[in-house]
Amino acid sequence: MTTFAPPTSSGRVKAMRQAAGRVPLRIKLVAALLALVVIALAVISMVGLAGLAGRIDEFREPLERELRCPVGGLLSAAASEGHISSELRPLVERELDALVGWTLYRGS
Repeated sequence: MTTFAPPTSSGRVKAMRQAAGRVPLRIKLVAALLALVVIALAVISMVGLAGLAGRIDEFREPLERELRCPVGGLLSAAASEGHISSELRPLVERELDALVGWTLYRGS
């Protein structure tokens, strides 16, 4: 009967653990807090843009007057210019922008 022996750590893993152990706790906490702030800002911006998407018609005319150019959604413009494949066009028509973006960039 053989006994299970966990695999031994490579030299790189040991070096990484030692390096992480030498970093002061204060630095680790600041880095974690900074990462949380970046994530929070990303979520806030996505929610803000998602909230604007349903009300774009309200803002279209004032934006066009202010910018003196036509204003439209990027996704519909990309679809009309042929940048979106035909299999994703039903999602564009149903205004599922986030799903189209996920489908386009899920491999990256």
